[in-house]
Amino acid sequence: MKIIWNITDKCPYNCKICATYDTNKKELNFEEKIIALNSILSIQNYVTEIDFSGGDPLYDLNSKKIIKRAIDIWDCNSVCVTTTGYSIELLSEEEKKSLLKNIELTLDLKLMGSSFRNHDYGVSNLNALYRNLDYIKRITVNTPLIEISDLPNIDSFIKTINNLPLQNVTIALLRLMPVGKAHSMQSIENYEYLKIINYVKESLNKNVKLHLHCAFRGCLDLENRYYCNMLEDKIGVDCAGNVYTCPWCGYINKCNIKNPFYIGNLLNKSLRDILQEAKDLYNFDTFQSRSCRLFSYYYGNENIYAEADPLLIKGYII
Repeated sequence: MKIIWNITDKCPYNCKICATYDTNKKELNFEEKIIALNSILSIQNYVTEIDFSGGDPLYDLNSKKIIKRAIDIWDCNSVCVTTTGYSIELLSEEEKKSLLKNIELTLDLKLMGSSFRNHDYGVSNLNALYRNLDYIKRITVNTPLIEISDLPNIDSFIKTINNLPLQNVTIALLRLMPVGKAHSMQSIENYEYLKIINYVKESLNKNVKLHLHCAFRGCLDLENRYYCNMLEDKIGVDCAGNVYTCPWCGYINKCNIKNPFYIGNLLNKSLRDILQEAKDLYNFDTFQSRSCRLFSYYYGNENIYAEADPLLIKGYII
């Protein structure tokens, strides 16, 4: 089981496409975050990776304390931190040694500026990355595919990724999800990214791994496999300790705690009990689909089992 814990909403930036932005969620205090961590420990031996995200966990003191505890429990290889260059530069020397070994950092195809970000976002992330290479053992570069106009920027982006002097580099291409602030920015008619994905795939050095967002892979029909892995090996937790079948599903705009992907809260039950009850509630075989279940919810008359992903049924990628 991989757990993506959006442990805080705090962040030094205010990006227009922030997926986890939700002003209605009450973030856990430190003592409550300890309870939530203990709840996760009920499946300690089954956790392959716990990814602390947000917001920016390294921008929040309480979240940093929880991350350090998690590293002591699992080790740095199983604990990943999604952060920003701004927060990296605020860390002490000792914090950098312990917290930067396995990180995720966002770089847009427009490396030096995007209309969806603060003007210094890309530059800050890239500069912080180069200044702290000695501390980083493994990095995943998250790149959301947003605009068709991104296409001319690929060569510069690819060159930057290929030239990173690190042994373990992954580039993760993300689909723009209809959640958080990005909810109002969906443009299905213009979302044709097969060319971009294939170009990146063909241009990366052999030592750079390519990871496609699960909401992309089904559309591409790679190896004719199913790709919705809700509850199979991945779940999401938000800053209030709510558990969802998918990390993105906790931030859909048209419903809050009552949404159909919610399966429990870490303050009320152990994660083991929450997952056991979810097994009885959901049909795993039906979840395993090429269609992204979050998109199916949006475009399938609020039926999470509908085959209604617009990239599939309208053929915008296929």
